[in-house]
Formats: sequence, C-alpha cells, structure tokens
Amino acid sequence: MIERIVSGLLFLAILSAQPAKDQPIRSALKQADRTLTQTSILRRAEVATNLDLVIAIASPRPLSSWITWWGENDKLGLFLQEQSNPNRVYTLALSPGFADCSTRIVRATATDTVVQCTGEKSSPGPNRKFVYDLRAKALISQFSYQPFSMRRILAKPQDGALIIGTDGTRQIAVDFQPGRDPEFRLLSHSEEAKPRPEFKSIKFGGFRLVQETSNSLGPQPLIREANGKSYPLPRSTYEEFAQFRPGQVRNGNSPPIDYDDHIGPHVSEGNNLWFGKSFYDGEGTTGIGGFGYFDTDEKKYRLYAPPEIADYSVSAIHVDADAVWMALMHNGEYGGSSGGLLRFDRNSNAIRKFDLPGIGLQFLRAGEKLLLATNSGIAVIVKDQITKYFIDKTTDGRLRLAKE
Repeated sequence: MIERIVSGLLFLAILSAQPAKDQPIRSALKQADRTLTQTSILRRAEVATNLDLVIAIASPRPLSSWITWWGENDKLGLFLQEQSNPNRVYTLALSPGFADCSTRIVRATATDTVVQCTGEKSSPGPNRKFVYDLRAKALISQFSYQPFSMRRILAKPQDGALIIGTDGTRQIAVDFQPGRDPEFRLLSHSEEAKPRPEFKSIKFGGFRLVQETSNSLGPQPLIREANGKSYPLPRSTYEEFAQFRPGQVRNGNSPPIDYDDHIGPHVSEGNNLWFGKSFYDGEGTTGIGGFGYFDTDEKKYRLYAPPEIADYSVSAIHVDADAVWMALMHNGEYGGSSGGLLRFDRNSNAIRKFDLPGIGLQFLRAGEKLLLATNSGIAVIVKDQITKYFIDKTTDGRLRLAKE
C-alpha cells in the first residue's frame, strides 16, 4: 500500500514538473491512441506569430532517456499550438515509425520537418518528411526517401570544391565556389567521382607511411625511415587505459584482450606527419583516443590525449597554422556513431568541442571556410560557427541542398 502511495506521489510530482503547455499535446496523443501511455516532447519552435510547432513521440512502452526510438507501435506527432491559448492544438500528423529506427530531427521549419532514421548497427534508414501549410493548419504531404552520405571532397581552382555523395543507388555532387550566389550548387552526377582508396602511402621528411601487418589485428599504418627502420605507434597498456578511460574501468569492464591503437586519418605538414588515432572499441578490443604528430627531427611521436577525445577514434583531420580540427567517432560492435568535432589550439593547447550529428569523413580548406563531408551531409566551419546542410527531397521529387 505504501509503495503504491509513493509511486502515485512520484507520478504526480513528475506530472506537475512538466510545462503546462505540454499537457494539451500529451492529451492529443492519448486521445488519438489510448495505448500510447508514454510521451516525450522532442522539439518546440515558434514558426509564426503566436504559433508553435511541437514535435512529440508517444509509445506504449517506456521511453529511453538517451535515445529516441520510433518503432512501428510508436507514433510521431506534429502539432501546431497557439501560444496565447495552449489548449488550442491542431494536429498535423500522427505517423507510425519503422521496424528498427532511432531518430534525429534534422530540420523543423515553418514549411516542413525532416526526421532522420538510423537502423541497427548504424545502418542508414529513410528520412521521413512532413510538409504543411501554416495558414490552413494542415498537412500537405508526407513521404520517405533515402538519405545521401557525402563521402569525398575534391579541390577545385579558386578555393572551390566538389563534394560527392551517394544514397546507395545513385551518385550526386555538390559544387562549391566561395563568393558565388549561391555558393553551393547541386549537380545531378559527377563524372570526376572515383572510389576513395582506403589507404594511401605518403612521403614526409625522409620517412614514409606504409601499411604493414604487424599483429593479429591485420594491416595497419606504420612509419618507416628511408633506411628501413620502422617506428610503430606506441601501444596502449591497461594502466594507461585505466588512467585515460576510468569510466570503462568503473563500469566493471574486464581487461581488454587487445589494444587496437593505430594511425588513422593523417596529413603531412612540412617534414612532419599529423594524425589521429583510431581503434575498434568492442568485443574485447579497445584503445585510447588521441592525436599528434611524428617529429622527423627527433624521430619520435608527440602525442596528445585530452579527456575530450579519450573514448573516440578520429575519423577525419585537418591541420591549419593555428589549429588542428578533428572529427570524432565511436567505432564499435554496433557500428559507428559521431563523437562530435574537436578543435585543438596549437598555441595554447586549448580544446574546444562542438556537436556534430554526422560522422565526419573528410576536410577541405576552401578560403575562409573549412568544409567537412559527413555521412549525413556537409558541415561548413567559419571560425567557431558551424552550419550544417543535407540533401533533401521536395514534394515533386527534386533534390536540393537544405540547411539543418
């Protein structure tokens, strides 16, 4: 009896803590389907004077606090709600999800909303798009389409670039030219696109980065001097693992079977080679995230392992005179996921981390802009401001580059 009273009081406390304006949205979802006992407000945005767009998820099962699952028995709701009269709610859409789908709201504007779906082991699922009319307070159209992953950037004259992507069945390219209006233009295809090699040997300061099978984990990059002497990247130890990734030790994880630290994305600067560390993090194999360079004068590695990078592999790297930019990812048994974007100040050693929904795959400096191709679109970095774009589909089937 006491447990029921405590449980009831806890429920009332949670209910009272919820914003009053959210209650009409929850009521609308409940009225639409009595089995939807759990609800969560995902996004609220003002889209017109006195009018909010509200996006919510409802489910018959408990909702996760750290990831939004949108299954076949769940409903994603889009509503318009008057700010001056929150009880006046207009339902735009109530849409069931997919068999296996974690969601991210890519775009939510006065004209449309795009929700991205990611399947098991980070496999790309469809984007679901909702198009609506604010005046009529009604849905115009909803449809799904396969997203494009932007895989490669090619440099063009005058700080231009060609960013190439695919949805798995067709290829497109986005042409970028700074100062042009518009700077980005979507092309139907690219004859210049070629498969990007997984590994490219490079020379720097009398050394060469080669690929060699040096352990049970298969071929890995290795620095070799012209005289044949090799300089393998120092392997992590359990003591270092416990120091730099204490959370993994506190979670009770058993000591790893093997450490997979190796040279990942890299770029030469003068006689030195900058790189980010990569490793597989699962099934008894792990590593410690970090970055640095190989000093050809001293013939040794200069490594950095700040806390912000310890749990992640580097998926792309770019070196400027004042900073090193790195895209981070978690590379584990259930696929890859973004770990954000890191800026390392070369003068102060200060670290700044930015949110990046997609996994960064390749950087290119284009004048004052730093472009990054990601598996969900294109990121444009100017100083400390990041603008994200993705390939969207219109109601008449055309493709366009849209801002998130």
